[in-house]
Amino acid sequence: MEFLEIIQTIGAVLKIVETVMQVLAPVIQKIGQALGLIEEDENCEDLGARALNAEEAGVIPENFASFDEYLEEIKKFSAETSRSLDERISKGSELIMGIITEKYPGFDPEVFSALVNLPELTTENWGTELGKLLKSGDINPASLSDY
Repeated sequence: MEFLEIIQTIGAVLKIVETVMQVLAPVIQKIGQALGLIEEDENCEDLGARALNAEEAGVIPENFASFDEYLEEIKKFSAETSRSLDERISKGSELIMGIITEKYPGFDPEVFSALVNLPELTTENWGTELGKLLKSGDINPASLSDY
């Protein structure tokens, strides 16, 4: 899957699950942290705010060869914004899912929309535990839909 296709697919998926984004965002964030793809002190809301501010300045993912390069660039922007919480969380989640997709070819971002129905999602450590399993190799992100 090409970088631009990944971005478009992720954007479409996130629009479908926008109403549950506040539930999914902490899971996505914990997985990104557990995999070492984002720092422990980074979160969906702040990353999303930075990405939205960067977008207003013309800095968009399509202009970069990878999500890592894009992430480094948006970190230069402020996390202060007047955009809604949903917009910030959605954009931050999109970014983290893009990084996961890029690092784990074959990963299907649509799987996250199915995760909302899992009873484990209500536990506080669910995202962290899943992230640990992914990092250890016990679960391949590309095969999450098998669970």
